[in-house]
Amino acid sequence: MKRITKKRINTWLANNAKVVKTTGPGLEDAPDSYVSLIDDSYITFVGMEDNVKPYIKRGINQLQGNTRLSGKTASIGFNEEENKWYGWSHRAIFGFTIGSETKKGNCGYQPDTKENFMEDCLNFWVDKEYSSGNEKAIFTKGIGYFDDELLVDGVLVSYTYNDKVPNEKLRGTVYTYFSQFPDEWGNGEWTATTMEEAKEMAMDFASGVS
Repeated sequence: MKRITKKRINTWLANNAKVVKTTGPGLEDAPDSYVSLIDDSYITFVGMEDNVKPYIKRGINQLQGNTRLSGKTASIGFNEEENKWYGWSHRAIFGFTIGSETKKGNCGYQPDTKENFMEDCLNFWVDKEYSSGNEKAIFTKGIGYFDDELLVDGVLVSYTYNDKVPNEKLRGTVYTYFSQFPDEWGNGEWTATTMEEAKEMAMDFASGVS
């Protein structure tokens, strides 16, 4: 692979980004930002151009924001040579094309029913190594969520820490976590049959690792 030089970085930026004034609460003194030519989603700050090296390394262009997320940060992009849509966060990056699959347990898995949502919540929060055998997930209604005045439906997961947990103070205590049902159900387990669906899969992955 060719070395990623400053010239390559500048060429990539010229083809994919423009410079705008950074705005937002607490960002008054921030440097200008590079944003996507497609939808103005944030890529990096001026002076931090090396941050685009992972995209250049993987041949990713056409950076865009993710409609699954509320923020305006680029988290998907396209590799024309591979014919793949990539999704990412600071934690992970992965590419999808026609024939790519999403299964239960994958980062991009988005439950399609209440039952699968409950199973996914339990699998996410319960570490098999530290399982006590008392784990449970229940559908619940009327749980306060962020605000005592706001009552929503969702799933409540609870489990008891066993004696294998390194933090001795946690042993024998009960952990609970509430997850609100999504506004829209996802695709569950599925296979991408078009590039538009591969793009959708990349967005699901970016959401899952965000």
